[in-house]
Amino acid sequence: MARLSNTLKVQERLKSRQDIQMLFKQKQKVYQYPIILYYDFGSSSTVHRLPKVLFSVPKSKFKRAVDRNLLKRRLRETYRLNKRTIAKGFVSKYANLPSALGIIYTSKKKETYQKIEASVLRAIEKIVIDIKN
Repeated sequence: MARLSNTLKVQERLKSRQDIQMLFKQKQKVYQYPIILYYDFGSSSTVHRLPKVLFSVPKSKFKRAVDRNLLKRRLRETYRLNKRTIAKGFVSKYANLPSALGIIYTSKKKETYQKIEASVLRAIEKIVIDIKN
């Protein structure tokens, strides 16, 4: 695998409306409080390429943009700091990475960074275990 930097580049973000619709249409997801992690392996070969990622916090649960932005920053930071671990977990167990990930915050209260980080890592572990079986 190529050397991974600790940055979250624009190329790593899921922006295309079509790609986002495909991600949610596949309905492959893992719930791990306080997040739901959607994933799609897509039809194209994504061996040794990082997945494109989407981060979302619903406006219906957090009316103030300040709160939504804080939680999205926590989600992005969790992914950014742990993407090496995530990539290694998929490649070692499955030899392939998902083409897209969607991390959606579902709780009605603001959780700490540590709780969010733990739930994202557990959700990734669940996906790897499900795929392996």
